[in-house]
Amino acid sequence: DTEFCDMRARHSIEASFGAAMPLDKRLALKAQFPDAEHPVVRTHPETGEQVLFVNAFTTHFSNYHTPQRVRFGQDANPGAGDLLRYLISQAYLPEYQVRWRWKPNSVVIWDNRC
Repeated sequence: DTEFCDMRARHSIEASFGAAMPLDKRLALKAQFPDAEHPVVRTHPETGEQVLFVNAFTTHFSNYHTPQRVRFGQDANPGAGDLLRYLISQAYLPEYQVRWRWKPNSVVIWDNRC
C-alpha cells in the first residue's frame, strides 16, 4: 500500500515562531522563510531504508486523503491532525531514540541524509 508513502508534509517557520508577532512581522518572516514541503517517507540513498520525516515543525500534510480517496487541503482534513500528532509522539518513545553513553575513544556518526 503506497498511499501513506506518497504523503507530503509542510513545515512553516511562522507556525513555530510567528504566532506572537504582529501581522506585518509575520508576513516578512514568511517572505524570508517560505514554507517547505517534502515527502513524509524518505529513502536512504545507500541502504534503501525508509524512514518517517515529520517533527514538531510539521504543520500539516499537504496531500492527505481519506481511505475513500477524498482529498482534503490544509483547512479541512479530518484525521490528518490525529495522524500527525501520533507520528510526532513516536519520537518521545525510548525504543525510537538513541541514547549514547560516552567512553574514552568513543565515536558516534549520525547519518542525517534521510
